[in-house]
Amino acid sequence: MPRHRNHQNHSDDLSAEAADVPLQDDADTPAFIQHMVAFRDIQPPMDLKQQLKEQMMEQYVQQSQRHSKDKGRFALFQRPRAIGLGVALALVLLVGASITIPPVRASMVAIYQYMGILFVNTEAMRDTNTSMEVPIVESTPIGLTLEQAQEQVSFHIGVPEKLPEELKLVHISTSEQNVFLKYHPSHNSNTQDTPEILLRIRTDMRSGPFLPDSRREDVQVHQNPAVFVHGGWNDAEQGDPDTIMGDLAWDDSIDTNWLLWEVGDVTYWMETRNMPLSRVEVIEIAESIK
Repeated sequence: MPRHRNHQNHSDDLSAEAADVPLQDDADTPAFIQHMVAFRDIQPPMDLKQQLKEQMMEQYVQQSQRHSKDKGRFALFQRPRAIGLGVALALVLLVGASITIPPVRASMVAIYQYMGILFVNTEAMRDTNTSMEVPIVESTPIGLTLEQAQEQVSFHIGVPEKLPEELKLVHISTSEQNVFLKYHPSHNSNTQDTPEILLRIRTDMRSGPFLPDSRREDVQVHQNPAVFVHGGWNDAEQGDPDTIMGDLAWDDSIDTNWLLWEVGDVTYWMETRNMPLSRVEVIEIAESIK
């Protein structure tokens, strides 16, 4: 299960530089969105690659926890297949022992952050790549009751009331002021094809998912600004050749939905996997959180 941790102030460095960029002149755009510009024509700090490395590591830890009962690590991933973002990144780390991070240029920034999401400008990612070694890490999941988890955080832990009938709350874990909840069929084993919903409630959203900017849809959850994306990263030969990140390509056929939104100082990050849910249905689940 995911183990959240604080990262150093790499995102704060980007935010400080973004403060010098003129805001979008749009009276209808919330102020916090206006500040989250795409850092155009800004030279990112030298430690951007370290930020990405840390966030990829968190993606890997989450997936290694999910499959900790399998033989060794990632026994299920012995052949390429449609996989979600975090799993795809972890697979690249294990099989290739490295992942490519392109150099970022001042004239075109390949990655920008919004609601903690790292949106990838895949056109800019086509430049010369460099390798970055990432170690393999194992972790042990810890489960809590809802009451125990609530005692460990200062904000209310809301849970969705409207869920597909077969899904049950099977795991809760916390780390500082972050909460992770997992829903899947209680009778089903936790396999790669298991229908599930993952809900992260976080007050420190410095490490979010890597998603392509070209697939971003701006929506609302109870009138709060939100971002919806469908699909996942896949082997480059099976995904969209025009939406590339390193050795991966975005695959719209992967049955994964991403929905992120903010309520005050709290960010909600929900993923639905292996379920044929529409954008409207995913938003309805989010709006049922009480």
